[in-house]
Amino acid sequence: FLEAYLTENEIDGSMRFKNEKRKLEYFSGIVAAKECYKRKSPDIISYHDFEIQKDEKGKPSPISFEKASLAVQYIVP
Repeated sequence: FLEAYLTENEIDGSMRFKNEKRKLEYFSGIVAAKECYKRKSPDIISYHDFEIQKDEKGKPSPISFEKASLAVQYIVP
């Protein structure tokens, strides 16, 4: 089930939690954030097109892989 929604990095992020209840809360939060962002952005087809990462303040923020690869191409010619 998790592989359908989450990227490998998002799944690996749960490894820091020892408590199973906390892992479930983490996964639920990521899936909920992905659902919201996917509905808001019609150009996103798959849940694997983007990843949820925390910003400096700990707020979950979507990172699009397309935008990330464009940024890398711009920085590294």
